[in-house]
Formats: sequence, structure tokens, C-alpha cells
Amino acid sequence: MSSEPRVDQSAGGVKCVSDDFGHNTFWMAAMKYGREKSFAPATVVHVEGQQFTVTSMGRTWTFYFHDPEIVNRFIARAPDGFKHVLGTDYVTGETEQGRAWFNMSKEPLEPCPEKSPVMGILYPFQRTEENYR
Repeated sequence: MSSEPRVDQSAGGVKCVSDDFGHNTFWMAAMKYGREKSFAPATVVHVEGQQFTVTSMGRTWTFYFHDPEIVNRFIARAPDGFKHVLGTDYVTGETEQGRAWFNMSKEPLEPCPEKSPVMGILYPFQRTEENYR
């Protein structure tokens, strides 16, 4: 594997458009943290529902993730393949293709949004659903 960080698509397998904590990983955050932050081995354990514990460097946190099934698949396949991105709420799981990023939340989650909220125009070249017709 090269020293350049590889960023895979967010590991979330449910239909969700959110990149809030506990949902999908925004690729720019993964690129930034992949280069700037240190990683430490982590143990991830499914508690129930969307709740997980993450233990790293002698500390344990309770986190939530919107798609527990995909995290459980990683736990079953490679329980020692997780890393905590230090100073963040991100956990990664190593894959044959690179690294899957799990954007964890410290708080229980609301249901996943399936449709992007309509954004206001921030720049003249941006178009919303209303003005794109």
C-alpha cells in the first residue's frame, strides 16, 4: 500500500444522504484526516441497535452508526482490522482495496434522511431544484 492515503466510498450501506455524525463520511474529511491525523488500533463491539463501543489506547467510547449491519460485517470479517482516527469520532476498517471510514456519533441518531435538503444559492453558478427547471 502506498503512503498516499486511499479513501474508499463511505461504508454506509443504507439509503442516506447525510454526512452528519453517525452517517456517511464526507470524502474531504477522510482525505484531510487521512493525511493529518494519527491512527491507533481499535476494538469495535456491537452493543445493540446502532450502538457500538470503541476501545483504543486504553479508553472506551460509546458511539452510534446509522448502518449497524455493515459495521457488524467488518467485525465478523476482520475484528482486529479497525483503527481509531485520534482526535476525531472516525473509525476505519481495513479492506483489500484500502480503508472504509465510519463517521461515528456520540449521540443516538435520528432516522436517516433519504433526500438532500434543498440548498439556497450560495454562488451564482449553483442551482437548486426550484431554479433548475
